[in-house]
Amino acid sequence: MITKWVGLIIIANIAVYMLQQQFPDQMRAFEFVPVLLLRRPWTLITYMFLHADFGHIFFNMLSLFFFGPRVEERIGGGRFLTLYFVSGLFGAFTSMVMSPNVGLLGASAGVYGVLLGFARLWPRAQLLIWGIVPVEARTLIFIMTLVSLFLGGLNIGNIAHFAHLGGFVGGWLVLRLTGVRTTEDRLRPVHPARAPTPKAGAAERWKQIRLEQQFSPEVDSVYCDAEAVHQILINLLDNAMKYTPDGGVITVGTTRKTPSWVEIFVKDTGMGIPAEDVPRLFERFYRVDKARSRELGGTGLGLAIVKHLVLAQGGEVRVESVLNEGSTFSFTLPVETLDPVPQVHPQFTVS
Repeated sequence: MITKWVGLIIIANIAVYMLQQQFPDQMRAFEFVPVLLLRRPWTLITYMFLHADFGHIFFNMLSLFFFGPRVEERIGGGRFLTLYFVSGLFGAFTSMVMSPNVGLLGASAGVYGVLLGFARLWPRAQLLIWGIVPVEARTLIFIMTLVSLFLGGLNIGNIAHFAHLGGFVGGWLVLRLTGVRTTEDRLRPVHPARAPTPKAGAAERWKQIRLEQQFSPEVDSVYCDAEAVHQILINLLDNAMKYTPDGGVITVGTTRKTPSWVEIFVKDTGMGIPAEDVPRLFERFYRVDKARSRELGGTGLGLAIVKHLVLAQGGEVRVESVLNEGSTFSFTLPVETLDPVPQVHPQFTVS
């Protein structure tokens, strides 16, 4: 799903490209020419929205469409805009130093900063070069850096290779200064036996509902995004609290599914879920009992967030429910290591 700022940047680039086709001479005033910077300072920004031809804008926007939303989702809109535009500015500055008399246009430097952000967050994500050769994101960035250095040094073609390198430098500085960590940096052991406390709004009902724990002795710890797992359990426990009557039982536990995976579950003795509603439980804003949901509060996003956070860690989420008997929500996590693979379109080609 495309995010707010990625969508707006793509729309702006397409709109400006259409203006370029209608008014090519007038739009040249927005190209960045280093020797004219003092006379046209606005071009430090405007050049990022201009493109030489359809292929130029197509591949830039395609890259932004597939990689940008994941980065914006993880670091937030404000930091994403900073990453994009600072990368573009560094692309202009690098071009100014290396090619002061050559004009510059295109979103490539900003897009390269976003690609670096993607590789920083998910360094081991598998991408396909030309749709054939699998390569890790961090390796792809290394290859692109070498190519830009080599071709920039040879001055081959009309591609601003040094601007690409500037985009990498600007992106690296933003990620460094804003404290953006890789997914692997965020991984730390979580001991399943330490169950989280439910939300404050449900806390007063613990005296009427019994909480039990069934933690497998085979499971000592798992490596995961601890903050995400905490949020997952909070959402599941809060959901169980809402639909379990007084005197009911909620069980939190773990089972060892395979040598590499552990399953964590939250089981309740509540009202259960009709079979026809189970397939839609993880949809955003979907509610089984709308009247009861309004009475108990909530946005209808809790289970959708659970699914998103589980899938982001490479796990799976499922639910089993019997009407008037209760429900069991469970999700899986890797026991030893986690190499999360973000949702990149399988047909996307990097070239």
